[in-house]
Formats: sequence, structure tokens, C-alpha cells
Amino acid sequence: MAHESHAPDTTFIIAEPDFVFYREDGEAHLKYLSTMDAVQFQFSHYDELAELLSARSQKSFRAELQQYLKDLKHDKNAPWPLEPPEPIDPNCPEQEKMRWTAEAADLGYGLTYCFSRKNKPPPEGFKPEDISDHLHDLQAYMTAASRLGRGGFLWCGWNVVQWKSGDTKSKGVRKTCPLTGAQLSMMTSKCARELLPVWLQEKDTHMGTFFSQKMGLQWQEWLGCAYVYPPIGGFFTHKSTTCSTKKSERVLQSHFEDKWCQAGTRKENDDQVHRWICGFTAKGPAQWLHQNEIRLPEELPGLRWYTQAPKGTPNDQMGWRYYHEGISPANKPANED
Repeated sequence: MAHESHAPDTTFIIAEPDFVFYREDGEAHLKYLSTMDAVQFQFSHYDELAELLSARSQKSFRAELQQYLKDLKHDKNAPWPLEPPEPIDPNCPEQEKMRWTAEAADLGYGLTYCFSRKNKPPPEGFKPEDISDHLHDLQAYMTAASRLGRGGFLWCGWNVVQWKSGDTKSKGVRKTCPLTGAQLSMMTSKCARELLPVWLQEKDTHMGTFFSQKMGLQWQEWLGCAYVYPPIGGFFTHKSTTCSTKKSERVLQSHFEDKWCQAGTRKENDDQVHRWICGFTAKGPAQWLHQNEIRLPEELPGLRWYTQAPKGTPNDQMGWRYYHEGISPANKPANED
């Protein structure tokens, strides 16, 4: 996110694995996980994937698979084993055909591997009609926040409490302000570059606490931080990886039944409300950054996020182009090359 190849206003949407827009999505995911547990990760299911790879990649894939299955016996959430890839050799015809290139970049805080496409996908590969309406809405909220001077970080999914609902234990609970939960957020490259050096100096902390205490109360003006109220979606009931120990397992219960939690990205029925962009406060009610609630229209052309082009982009590739509207090259306007 902080790599210099990204334009400063490039927006990243960050979601934790347990985030869902709707409670029903979480229930479906849990049902899927229980089915996977019953299958017990049979080797043949994974091994069949190797046949889809090139001969050059099959050997390394099977080696990584063996390591993954070994790690899985000790940790059900074990990540796929990944070694830093070797940089692409432009003089090697075999590597020249590969889709992705790897760059070892020293950004001042350690060696980081960055990935990029060697060749851009064809214009007809961009199909805006296939993009989720939720993603369009998220970008619209980021645009609205940017116009309010808070275009660096937008906290979209959060909780007013960690363990209790906030309804059964309402004393001292601020129903319009985030306390914890980092299940959904958005950040620009500019914000990431400024944040990264100071974040690396912070002691390990719960990410939701870091968002509320540091990015919210201390750095909101500097980094351009805000949050969406009511929060967007939530998480499904799951074991807490940050609070559980070997002796005691703690379970985070979903908040979808609580009044302060709202599913989806926009008002969908009479029980829901339109959302607001808010600033962070240490006590009291939320700080509304605008006078009227955000009523997202059915069409969002006025709330498009026009990302700056990365350095070195030819002038004829900048700006809004016909293929952004889903028009194929075969039907492109006469004035387009």
C-alpha cells in the first residue's frame, strides 16, 4: 500500500476474514467451514490443482502443499507457506512469459517484495457491470469523506463494545462512536506512507484500539481520518485470535442483532438509516462532519473516485476512458485511439 508505484490517492479496501455485509453471509460462511472440517482437507483435492499449473511450477507447488498440510495439523489457521520469489529475469524467455513480476524494494524499514503485472490487461477485460454495488458504495463514502478533508483513512466496520452488545449493558457505551473492531476500513497510499514509519514504532496492540486511540483521537487531522456511522456490516461469530489463550478460548459474538449495527452499505428498509461521515471524539456524541445525511443515489457518476495516474503513465492513457463505461474496443467512440 505504501509503495511509490501507487498514486497518492489510490484507495485500498481492507477487510478482515470474518467481515460480512450481512448476517446471512456469515451464516453461509460458517456452514461452509463446517463442511470443510468434515472433508478434513483431503490431499487429492489439492493435488488436482497442480495439474493446472505449468510443469515448472508443479514441483514447488507440491512441496509447499506438503508443508502446508504439516502446519495444518498444529494450526487450523496456518497460512500457505510462501518464500520470497526470485526477481524476474528479463533475459529468460520462460520467465518473460510469466504474468507477474516481483521487485525487492527497500522502503527504509526493511526489505519488502512488491508484485506488479508486466503487461496491463486488455481494456475489454475491465467489466464495470461485474463490480459489486457494495464496492461502488464504499468508494462513494470515501469520496464524500475526502471532500470533507478526511480522505486518508475511513473506518467503515467497527464496534461500540468488544464483548457485550451495548444494549444489555448500555451504561457508559457510546452508541455512535467506535471503540474497537477493525473488520472493514479504507486507506489511501498517501496515508499509508505517512502512517507506516510511526506505526512500526508502536508497540503491538489490538488493531481496533490503534484505530480509535491513535488514528482517531491523535492523528485524525494529520492523516485525514474519519469513520462511517452507522458502521457498515459486521463480523460473524468466531473465536478471538487476539484474546484467546491455550487455556481459555474466547468467542466474539456477532453484533448484527444490536441496534447500532447496520447491514449493507446503504439504507435498504424503514428500519435502517442513511449514513454519516464523522470525526473522532474522546467523549460525548459523534462529531458530524456535514449537515445532512449521505443519501447514496442509484447511479454514482458524481461520486466517482478519479485516481491519479502513476508516474510515467502516457498522457493518452490518463483520464476517464470509454472502457471504464464497459464499452468494448469494437464499439469505441470515433475520437478514441
